[in-house]
Amino acid sequence: MSWLSEGHGSAIYEIGVADDGSFVGLSPEDMEISLQTLHRMAEFLKADVTILRRVSVESTQPEDGSAPGLARKQPSTHISIPRTDPEYLVVEAKVTSRLADEHHFMEIRVALVGGPDAGKSTLLGRLAHGIADNGRGKARLNLLRHRHEISTGRTSSISHEIMGFTAKGETVNYSTTNISSWQEVCESSAKVVTLLDTCGHPRFLKTTISGLTGHSPDYACLVVDSRVGGVSEMTREHLALAVALGLPTFVVVTKMDVATREQLRATATALMALIRTTGPSCLPSVDIETGFSSTLLSSSTSKSSSTGTIDSAVQKFVPIIVHKENDLEAVVDRFSNAQTIARTNSVAIPILLLSSVTGENVNLLEKMLRLLPKPSLDDHGESYSQEPACYQIEEIYSIPDIGTVVGGFLHSGRIQIHKNGTISKDTSSSSTAASVPSAGISQGKTRVPGNKNMRLYLGPVDRDGSFIPVVVKSIHRQRMSMRSIDSGQTATLAIEGPGLSRVKVRRGMVVLESDTDPRGTCCQTFEAIIQVLAHEGVFGVGYQGMIHCGSVHQNANVIKIDLLPSSDQEEDLSLSLDSNDAEL
Repeated sequence: MSWLSEGHGSAIYEIGVADDGSFVGLSPEDMEISLQTLHRMAEFLKADVTILRRVSVESTQPEDGSAPGLARKQPSTHISIPRTDPEYLVVEAKVTSRLADEHHFMEIRVALVGGPDAGKSTLLGRLAHGIADNGRGKARLNLLRHRHEISTGRTSSISHEIMGFTAKGETVNYSTTNISSWQEVCESSAKVVTLLDTCGHPRFLKTTISGLTGHSPDYACLVVDSRVGGVSEMTREHLALAVALGLPTFVVVTKMDVATREQLRATATALMALIRTTGPSCLPSVDIETGFSSTLLSSSTSKSSSTGTIDSAVQKFVPIIVHKENDLEAVVDRFSNAQTIARTNSVAIPILLLSSVTGENVNLLEKMLRLLPKPSLDDHGESYSQEPACYQIEEIYSIPDIGTVVGGFLHSGRIQIHKNGTISKDTSSSSTAASVPSAGISQGKTRVPGNKNMRLYLGPVDRDGSFIPVVVKSIHRQRMSMRSIDSGQTATLAIEGPGLSRVKVRRGMVVLESDTDPRGTCCQTFEAIIQVLAHEGVFGVGYQGMIHCGSVHQNANVIKIDLLPSSDQEEDLSLSLDSNDAEL
């Protein structure tokens, strides 16, 4: 198993070769037994065996029937009569891990947000590694990526960990017996939860925003320090971000083992008041065609959410503190079930109180993560799975002997491994026609199911919006080799193409599926409807801000502002923005 892991899913076995590299050979009977043993080992590891070479060799056999080749190593003490037997064999076999079925496990992504020193990294370490914290950050040491993070205790980058649940509901993490890798967690689980650790300090707020937009989490977990006795400003900021991005958010109050009863009561009271006032009413609802805006709680207009089943106009947030496991199922149903939310006209916000040191109520959080459903396709738009593939690049790697590897999120369509790993002449031909939608934009073209060798393009590679053809050599999801990925999944792709070596792959680029060169799908100027929240500062023509859209994080200048025709929403602005280096 370790050799397969070190070889990224493949290993070479040479049977009939001595430790010094000399060809010794085995008889046909012994070789057959050795190959049968290798096949049994591979079957246990869910791998396949391929015979690369089988050759006959000359082997020295001592008369006393000892092991072949030993007589040559001891000429002074043992006299042997060498003989040539052409039936002695040497075999080179390749063992390759089987590609996992894309529906092998269900995956949800949960982002941990909250202010500094709230215990997000410690909580993630407790969930993923099953390690009890010592009160000084022991549980988070395996997660921190930089030396200054260890010394200060403050996270400055986005990190990932996973935990799983079996079909019987048992937790699978690194503390489980015989579990030491992501692959083993995924193979043993029916459901996998990817936990994203974000930054709490105001200095790294942009990193947190880029993580929430680029990694597309399904849920947000707001982590609050119970010792504060209230709600910090960054806690309010992170909750507003999660609500603005439409992320279903639940709350975890940590460090209850060191907080006093008065601190716990004050924190819970402040949280419940904040949640009630931060309901959907804080978000604008804008009719794109007319430009008129209204609040979501307006009694005059009733608009449906993206699910098509929840009436956003009458929703409100109802905080509920969960104390017992028996109460979790009902609360999670009110939190995530669209039909229940529509019937009650409210969204329950679960609040859990726990300790990463004593482990008190950690089982409640684990059970809640197990109960959380995967958002349905309707929540993201059912048509996304039928649209041409659009893969948003978030991270880039250069792996020796493999080449360029990109990591990101498949926004729409499906991507699978190219059959023969080469680009046909028709694929590399360019055309000015552009019919492939970029992220979030559909132009009415649907993908053809079962297209084995899809045409993929990487770009934009320059300011003119050019794309280059690429093929996908391999796909890894949660560090497991896959045949394909579907919309809504994160994965890494090993890509190659004729012009890839001359291009600097950057975050914000996309891999698009298209029958023709998708040149022209990019833009450098666009319009946006902006809701100004409670932040201070001057906002006007010439203002330069950061645009976060999927994996794109780009500076843009405001070149024109038009007030929306609304009497009660003076803060809503219709903008024209310009970017000198827009990615999409």
